[in-house]
Amino acid sequence: MLKDYNVKNNVTDPKMKWLYRFLFAVICLFLIYMVVKVPLSTYIEDDYVKPLLITGSYQNDIEGDWIPFDDYDQIYTRGSQLVIKGHVNEDIPYGKDIMLYLYRLDVRILINGTEVYHSGQTDITRWGSLISPGLSDKDEITIVMDQISHKAYEGSYKIILDNLCYGTKYQLQHQQVRKNILTMSIATLIMVMGIGLLVTMVALMFLKVPAMEGYLVCGLMMIIGSLCSFIDYKYITLIFEHAFIVNIVDYMCQMTMCLLMMIYMRVFIRTKLYLKLTNYIITIWSCMILLYCYLRAFTDVKETQISGFFVSIVLILFGLELRFLLKDYFSYKEYRTKQVLISGLILTGCIIVEIIHFYLVNIYWTFVLEAGLTVFSLVQLKVIISYSKDSIKQAARTRDLEAQLVQSQIAVMLSQIKPHFLYNALGTIRALCLKDVKVARSAIEHFSRYLRANMDSLGKNYNIPFSDELVHVENYLYIEKLRFGDDLNIEYDIQTKDFTCPTLTLQMIVENAVKHGVCKKKGQGTVSIQTSEEMNFYRICVKDDGAGFDINAYMDDQKSHVGIENTRMRIKTMCNGSLTVESEIGVGTRVSILIPKGGNNESDRS
Repeated sequence: MLKDYNVKNNVTDPKMKWLYRFLFAVICLFLIYMVVKVPLSTYIEDDYVKPLLITGSYQNDIEGDWIPFDDYDQIYTRGSQLVIKGHVNEDIPYGKDIMLYLYRLDVRILINGTEVYHSGQTDITRWGSLISPGLSDKDEITIVMDQISHKAYEGSYKIILDNLCYGTKYQLQHQQVRKNILTMSIATLIMVMGIGLLVTMVALMFLKVPAMEGYLVCGLMMIIGSLCSFIDYKYITLIFEHAFIVNIVDYMCQMTMCLLMMIYMRVFIRTKLYLKLTNYIITIWSCMILLYCYLRAFTDVKETQISGFFVSIVLILFGLELRFLLKDYFSYKEYRTKQVLISGLILTGCIIVEIIHFYLVNIYWTFVLEAGLTVFSLVQLKVIISYSKDSIKQAARTRDLEAQLVQSQIAVMLSQIKPHFLYNALGTIRALCLKDVKVARSAIEHFSRYLRANMDSLGKNYNIPFSDELVHVENYLYIEKLRFGDDLNIEYDIQTKDFTCPTLTLQMIVENAVKHGVCKKKGQGTVSIQTSEEMNFYRICVKDDGAGFDINAYMDDQKSHVGIENTRMRIKTMCNGSLTVESEIGVGTRVSILIPKGGNNESDRS
């Protein structure tokens, strides 16, 4: 028996809980404030990263007119080329790094007509730099920017100009990290939650507590998603100089995250057809990832040339799987599934928004993905905490019931081999030996199978195929049919056998239908056995048109119905199913068993 423990004194006062949460939030905000708002005066003035401002004129395309400008905001960009010519507003000492953020443009820099820098034609976003030869306002500097592909983002010109600066790479790196500290903090939080989720799942598995399906994939998805948030080219290419590798890792993380999201959503799809189609979707996207790896590793295809194709494929696949998921949700409507589904839909929507935005303007918002990941991660933590508590309680209850289960199985076995049944069965066989030896031999064969099945059930603490249970019942009914003859009719409507159930489940109910139903009725009686497959469970129904009984009296005196209550407990414990009894005096009795799909619906011999 389970014990109720009084833990009231150990529970923290709700007011204190809110106080702890408030203090935690204040500490977090203070740390963020200290990191972001540290005065710049703490750094040496010569190491400042300063914007490189040029005053002069610009030209769109080769044959365009030269238009004067005093500020970069006055530059109107159009066409496939932008040329800026002018003078720096302040001197740049010799040895300083002149840095520019290359965003899908081929950039050349000329000083006094001599080319001193050329980025090359690459569509990989990164920082480029050159060492200042010592510039003054008398030197003429020319910057030529050419679009690499026809799908180049026109805002790329402004991105380069807005990030044109000079100083040292170290200080630029520090500056960019400071600017993105909030993004990095959120990404770190998501990664910590993902790792915590994985550790929790592994711990539950180690403790042999049933872990919620799909949460290992969920934890991996949160970790990969945090990596996607971490990869901001404005600071990551300052830390890792191999921009091509960073670019490959970035896109592989994005594609892998989409794959993990598809796999995770599959967990909540139960309809066989939708599951099959979802498996095809996952397979297709896995092939797309392999195709992407091949194209980037062994061909000269650029990312901008294939991004549209892959974006179109992933949007179509996500749309199909979301359609399947929503249809399944409206069929089941489970509360925990609803929480996961809504958060998953929010994250999926954020991913789609990021993909579409990147496809249109070749730049990510990032904060949309982070917002979706944060919501998703918090909801998953809430769900996993709730599930872990329930699992631990269930595990404790299971341990308490294990000892009872062994005794219950013995009681079930003994209840099946009742002396009066043995006497009646042997008496029937004895009479047949004098009348029909062939039928008597068949009766002995069925009776021996019946006894063997009862004895074998003693050591079985796992679910067995329903077809085996049905054979056992048929052996029992064969003998009863010999006893009662035409007074006992048996009807079968078996639409499915493809599931499992606890041993002796059906036999107990059928014996009650014969003994307490048909036998107490005058004249002929019928026992019918039906099975069917519903949307999310299997149904077993045993009906008789016998004497029936008062269901209210049955509920008040369940101690006299040990067999049926024992069967109900085993169905609940071993396959998370249910047993209901309906009866009416003079009409008959109906017993229904519901066995959920995917519950404990496979033979477990552990």
